[in-house]
Amino acid sequence: MEKIDKYLHNRMSSEERRAFEEQAKKNPELAAELAFAKKAYAHLRKQKQRQALKKMLKETAATRHKTKVVSFSRRKWLSAAASIALLIALFFVFKDRFLPNQQLPSYADLEQHTPLALTQMGGEDTYATQAEAAFNKGDYRAAGAALQAYLQEKPDDRLAQLYLAISLIETGQQEEARKWLEPLLQSVDFKEKAIGYMALSYHKEGKDEQAEAWLKKLQ
Repeated sequence: MEKIDKYLHNRMSSEERRAFEEQAKKNPELAAELAFAKKAYAHLRKQKQRQALKKMLKETAATRHKTKVVSFSRRKWLSAAASIALLIALFFVFKDRFLPNQQLPSYADLEQHTPLALTQMGGEDTYATQAEAAFNKGDYRAAGAALQAYLQEKPDDRLAQLYLAISLIETGQQEEARKWLEPLLQSVDFKEKAIGYMALSYHKEGKDEQAEAWLKKLQ
């Protein structure tokens, strides 16, 4: 993730960029993660609410630079920049300490997911392209069906598992979504995203104590 962050922020030399791009061409998982991160960065930049929250958290952290809060906010924000759910995580972590009167955002305020870019992982694929088209236009029921079919053929595709879980959350199938998120908790690349969406699944049900318990796992 550190290399991806450096690449997207142009903090690599020309030689490093070429080497990284060559590495991504040979490593489908890295290529998928890079595509995911590119879309996440672009998506997050367009969200004024999220930018405002990010600015607020930076200002808050600056006033407590000698505490654990700083290391948490910087480390987790950078290492999981592609994780949309991290925003609700940060809100939970800071709300009691710095924002006692702040109203908790509704699920609707937090549901703007990073667009799905599944075909980056393996070229043309009927179910994958159907899933992308449906998910990215907000038809989560159709996206879930296409992802279920896709995973019958490629059961180890973690990105597809994550987006199936999101689709299930969006269609009110929280328990089933959590079953798909469980295996992702063992993945270095997807653990933080899985924790965040576990929390969001409970938040959507109005079970904020359980949501907060999951988000504390990010500390």
